[in-house]
Amino acid sequence: LTTGKYPQAFSYSTSTGLKLLGAGTQFSAANAVNDSGVIAGQCDGGSCIWTPAGKLQIIDPNAGGGAAKAINDSGVVVGVNAKAQGYVWSQTGGMQPLTPITYGLPSRVRIIDAVAINSVGMILTMGSNRNSYLLFPISEFGYSPQSGSSTPTSPQRFGW
Repeated sequence: LTTGKYPQAFSYSTSTGLKLLGAGTQFSAANAVNDSGVIAGQCDGGSCIWTPAGKLQIIDPNAGGGAAKAINDSGVVVGVNAKAQGYVWSQTGGMQPLTPITYGLPSRVRIIDAVAINSVGMILTMGSNRNSYLLFPISEFGYSPQSGSSTPTSPQRFGW
């Protein structure tokens, strides 16, 4: 949908019809929606989400080229920020680049994009070597590489 010069995100349902989401922004794009109706996308060059009521929340305070690419039913968002870093975002943890919190990447490989996340938090990413990496939350599998124990660790650590 275009209003003026730039495209604008919208949603559609049989009960509400076509609903403009990007009001108040120059440019917006909707990229994904979860079962709760929360939409992840891009607003004026930054990552954002819209609630089912249409309330906009900017999740990338630095903007300038980022985009939220996917959202799971827990409301965890993944995407790319303006520094070409794949990230994970949640209401409680905020935005975190994936490379520093991912265990076991090949040396000199950075996560440059995160494109999908499933219900258990597994994230499909792309590395700087153009290979795909499927990251999994280490705590989901009960393994901590730091301690070698099977005690669950922080869900904000990933392995591949």
